[in-house]
Amino acid sequence: HATFRIFPPPPELPLTAEQPDKRIHGQALAFREKGSELVVAYLNHGVVCWDTRSFKQHWQINPIHIIILWICFENCPSGHVALSSDKKHIALTNLGYGVDIYSLGWSHPDIHLEN
Repeated sequence: HATFRIFPPPPELPLTAEQPDKRIHGQALAFREKGSELVVAYLNHGVVCWDTRSFKQHWQINPIHIIILWICFENCPSGHVALSSDKKHIALTNLGYGVDIYSLGWSHPDIHLEN
Protein backbone atom coordinates (compact mmCIF):
# COMPACT_ATOMS: atom_id res chain seq x y z
CA HIS A 1 0.00 0.00 0.00
CA ALA A 2 1.47 3.36 -1.03
CA THR A 3 0.19 6.87 -0.64
CA PHE A 4 1.13 9.77 -2.82
CA ARG A 5 0.08 13.33 -3.53
CA ILE A 6 -0.08 15.08 -6.86
CA PHE A 7 0.98 18.68 -7.32
CA PRO A 8 -1.81 21.00 -8.50
CA PRO A 9 -1.77 22.15 -12.13
CA PRO A 10 0.41 25.19 -12.82
CA PRO A 11 -1.34 28.42 -13.80
CA GLU A 12 -1.69 29.00 -17.54
CA LEU A 13 0.64 31.47 -19.18
CA PRO A 14 -0.87 34.55 -20.85
CA LEU A 15 0.11 33.18 -24.29
CA THR A 16 -1.33 29.71 -23.63
CA ALA A 17 -4.67 30.71 -25.20
CA GLU A 18 -2.85 31.02 -28.53
CA GLN A 19 -1.28 27.57 -28.23
CA PRO A 20 -3.23 24.55 -29.45
CA ASP A 21 -1.47 22.20 -27.00
CA LYS A 22 -2.41 23.12 -23.42
CA ARG A 23 -1.44 19.80 -21.86
CA ILE A 24 0.53 19.98 -18.63
CA HIS A 25 3.85 18.45 -19.55
CA GLY A 26 6.76 18.73 -17.13
CA GLN A 27 10.05 18.66 -19.06
CA ALA A 28 12.71 19.01 -16.36
CA LEU A 29 12.94 18.87 -12.57
CA ALA A 30 15.43 20.10 -9.99
CA PHE A 31 15.29 20.13 -6.21
CA ARG A 32 16.49 23.19 -4.26
CA GLU A 33 16.86 24.17 -0.63
CA LYS A 34 17.70 20.65 0.58
CA GLY A 35 14.65 19.15 -1.14
CA SER A 36 12.07 21.58 0.24
CA GLU A 37 11.55 23.13 -3.21
CA LEU A 38 10.96 21.49 -6.57
CA VAL A 39 11.56 23.56 -9.73
CA VAL A 40 9.66 22.25 -12.76
CA ALA A 41 10.13 23.48 -16.34
CA TYR A 42 6.86 22.85 -18.20
CA LEU A 43 6.47 22.64 -21.96
CA ASN A 44 3.48 25.03 -22.05
CA HIS A 45 3.37 26.57 -18.57
CA GLY A 46 6.74 28.23 -17.96
CA VAL A 47 8.81 27.38 -14.90
CA VAL A 48 7.24 26.86 -11.47
CA CYS A 49 8.79 26.39 -8.04
CA TRP A 50 6.71 24.22 -5.70
CA ASP A 51 6.99 23.79 -1.93
CA THR A 52 7.40 20.01 -1.51
CA ARG A 53 5.73 20.00 1.90
CA SER A 54 2.65 22.17 1.36
CA PHE A 55 2.40 21.64 -2.44
CA LYS A 56 1.90 25.40 -2.83
CA GLN A 57 3.51 27.44 -5.57
CA HIS A 58 6.38 29.71 -4.48
CA TRP A 59 6.82 31.46 -7.82
CA GLN A 60 6.39 31.10 -11.59
CA ILE A 61 8.49 32.36 -14.50
CA ASN A 62 6.37 33.41 -17.47
CA PRO A 63 8.95 33.59 -20.30
CA ILE A 64 8.74 36.71 -22.45
CA HIS A 65 9.41 34.69 -25.61
CA ILE A 66 7.78 31.50 -26.81
CA ILE A 67 10.19 28.79 -25.80
CA ILE A 68 10.97 25.22 -26.68
CA LEU A 69 11.98 23.34 -23.57
CA TRP A 70 14.28 20.37 -23.78
CA ILE A 71 15.91 18.79 -20.79
CA CYS A 72 19.23 19.92 -19.38
CA PHE A 73 19.38 20.52 -15.65
CA GLU A 74 22.89 19.14 -15.14
CA ASN A 75 25.73 18.54 -17.60
CA CYS A 76 24.03 18.45 -20.98
CA PRO A 77 25.65 20.60 -23.67
CA SER A 78 22.78 20.30 -26.17
CA GLY A 79 19.92 21.14 -23.79
CA HIS A 80 17.55 24.06 -24.09
CA VAL A 81 16.85 24.46 -20.36
CA ALA A 82 19.71 24.76 -17.93
CA LEU A 83 19.72 25.48 -14.21
CA SER A 84 22.83 27.26 -12.96
CA SER A 85 25.16 25.38 -10.62
CA ASP A 86 24.17 27.68 -7.74
CA LYS A 87 20.50 26.99 -8.62
CA LYS A 88 19.66 30.71 -8.68
CA HIS A 89 19.31 31.23 -12.46
CA ILE A 90 17.76 29.35 -15.35
CA ALA A 91 18.57 29.65 -19.05
CA LEU A 92 15.76 29.08 -21.56
CA THR A 93 16.12 29.02 -25.33
CA ASN A 94 13.49 30.84 -27.32
CA LEU A 95 12.35 30.28 -30.88
CA GLY A 96 15.14 31.61 -33.05
CA TYR A 97 16.15 34.63 -30.97
CA GLY A 98 18.76 33.10 -28.68
CA VAL A 99 18.82 32.44 -24.95
CA ASP A 100 17.16 34.25 -22.04
CA ILE A 101 18.67 33.94 -18.56
CA TYR A 102 16.26 34.51 -15.67
CA SER A 103 16.75 34.84 -11.94
CA LEU A 104 14.52 32.20 -10.40
CA GLY A 105 11.14 33.69 -9.57
CA TRP A 106 11.31 36.60 -12.05
CA SER A 107 9.50 36.76 -15.40
CA HIS A 108 11.83 39.24 -17.08
CA PRO A 109 15.25 37.99 -18.17
CA ASP A 110 18.40 39.39 -16.59
CA ILE A 111 20.34 38.67 -19.77
CA HIS A 112 19.24 38.12 -23.38
CA LEU A 113 21.77 36.51 -25.72
CA GLU A 114 20.96 36.68 -29.43
CA ASN A 115 22.09 34.23 -32.10
